[in-house]
Amino acid sequence: MHEKVSTISMMLWRSVQNVLETYGWKLLVAAFLFYVGYRRYRKFTEHRRHQRILAGANDPERVAILKRETARVRDKQQQEMQAKFTKRKAKGQKRM
Repeated sequence: MHEKVSTISMMLWRSVQNVLETYGWKLLVAAFLFYVGYRRYRKFTEHRRHQRILAGANDPERVAILKRETARVRDKQQQEMQAKFTKRKAKGQKRM
């Protein structure tokens, strides 16, 4: 039984060795081209995604909505601060 496993593993190793001897350089070049191509593809897709995000962020309709919301929040904050100021001012006048 041990000889059979050993023989099968040797046959498998020789088959792998034969494939590598026959197609080794082609496999190496293919792996290198795949690596380089994949890196370029990732760089290209990342650039496209970045451009889409910038275009969406600078969309005039979106910018107008953000300006309105910013103005609304600032107005609310200003009113809250004004209310706090008048309360403090009223407390300060009562002490005198």
